[in-house]
Amino acid sequence: MLIPAGLIIFFAKTKTMNSNSRYKLLAYIIGATLLGVLLYLYLPVRSAQSPLFNWGEVHRSFDKFIYHVTGAQYQVWMFSDSAASKENFKLFFELIPSQLTWIGVLFLFYGFYVLYRGSKTIFGALISTAILCVLYSMNYSIHDIDSYFVTAYVVLFIIVGLAAKQLINYQVNLVYLFAFIPIFNLYSHYETSDLSKDRTVSEYYRLVTESAEPNAIIISAQWDFWVSAFWYKDKIEGKRQDITLIEKELLRRTWYVNSLGNWYPDIQKQSIKEIELYQEQLEKFESDLPYDARLIQSRFISMINSMIDYNYGKRPIYLTFDILQSDPEIAKQYVKIPEGFLIRLSKTEDDIRLNYENFDLSILAESTKDKKDKLHEMSRNIALVNLKAALNYSEYKGDIENKNKIINSINVLNKTN
Repeated sequence: MLIPAGLIIFFAKTKTMNSNSRYKLLAYIIGATLLGVLLYLYLPVRSAQSPLFNWGEVHRSFDKFIYHVTGAQYQVWMFSDSAASKENFKLFFELIPSQLTWIGVLFLFYGFYVLYRGSKTIFGALISTAILCVLYSMNYSIHDIDSYFVTAYVVLFIIVGLAAKQLINYQVNLVYLFAFIPIFNLYSHYETSDLSKDRTVSEYYRLVTESAEPNAIIISAQWDFWVSAFWYKDKIEGKRQDITLIEKELLRRTWYVNSLGNWYPDIQKQSIKEIELYQEQLEKFESDLPYDARLIQSRFISMINSMIDYNYGKRPIYLTFDILQSDPEIAKQYVKIPEGFLIRLSKTEDDIRLNYENFDLSILAESTKDKKDKLHEMSRNIALVNLKAALNYSEYKGDIENKNKIINSINVLNKTN
């Protein structure tokens, strides 16, 4: 996104040079840039050494390398939703007052004038950078898009700073007015930015893992809420290594299917036939070769179901609620029994095994209190969905003791909602 700005400055600064010298210098600059890009060679070198987390396995081929460094797996959310693009564009402008304060916004327009009068080259470089940032980011349909606007907000800060410099030259006491901007931002955003007591993800992780019996298999796609935390706790801290976690959405990537074989060889060995059939189609998908979308999905479901079927009766098997909503064909023939923050798979209607007496939600409730962002709101809402499902099941089974404990947990969450 800095290329247009770089070109604007380059051609403005070299307009007095002859053509040969100009383009020779440009060639040197491009060469230096490409030299910096060589840092990407670290990825295949490190990948070939089979690290514990080998996201993308980029050493396998040049195609896999390009697939990874271009973010191909995320491109499905680029230019995919015109309604989301309009909302993101609107959000960019809505956030400006909170970034600059209203005093900053007031002087922003004067800053544009100062910048344009002072240097049309720098004006073009900065404005092109901001516009390109917004146009790119607004078309990325994800819920936490605000951080992608940072480059544009930095440009606006620079422009406000230029306005401040010009006005302070006229009246030095105005320095106190502009000093108000960072001080006010520190005050108004401190509570939001202070995450020292925010234990949302670690608590969600704890509540999920405490819901699971020893040696459990858990199938989930709740990456933001606890899955990424589980990887750290499991592989780095050595916690709950008895649990086998299968991240459903990452199974749509060949590297992750391979990683499962490294982490859980027994799972791979049992379902090797189904895995190979699925990988055959998945490789075509990743390589932009013709593939059958219905076939790849059916083999995807068959692979996961085989992992469940081969291990049922040997190990406790759980899903999280998102699996039931997104892929109802997974474990379709099993009875789903709510247990804490998990759904246990069974072929009979067993009693709830979890003791809710020590199922303390106070820290999760406090961590999500008054938080309006997606992570905190969804963590609280998904927790309530889990608890209400467990409540319904306890009522169905006539389990009054657990019913009352679950109601207490629901009340703890609702008090901070």
